[in-house]
Amino acid sequence: HSVKELRSIGIQPDILVCRSDRSIPTNEKAKIALFTNVEERAVISLKDVSSIYQIPALLKSQGLDDLVVRRFYLNCPEADLTEWEQVLYQESNPTGEVTIGMVGKYVELK
Repeated sequence: HSVKELRSIGIQPDILVCRSDRSIPTNEKAKIALFTNVEERAVISLKDVSSIYQIPALLKSQGLDDLVVRRFYLNCPEADLTEWEQVLYQESNPTGEVTIGMVGKYVELK
C-alpha cells in the first residue's frame, strides 16, 4: 500500500526497506520487487533484532550501503565496520552490572 501511495503522488522508490519479524525469503523479495517496480536487490529485509546496534551491520550485509552510494553517484571507500563490531561485542558481552533507580511522584512499576 505504501508504494502505491507514493506512486499516486509521483514518487517511484529506488529502495524498499521492509520491516518484519523474520528475514524475507528470496521468493517473497522477488514478488515485492515485481509488484513495486523496484530491483530485487533493492528490497531490503529489516528483521527484528535483539539490539538496535545490530541494525547497521544487518543493512550492510544486504548491500544497502552500496545501493545508496551508487544511487547518489558517490565516490567513497568500502565501509569498515571493525570498530562497530567491537561495540556490538561489548554491548552483547557486558563486563559489569549497573543498578538503576527511578524516583518520582507518579512512578509505578508493574
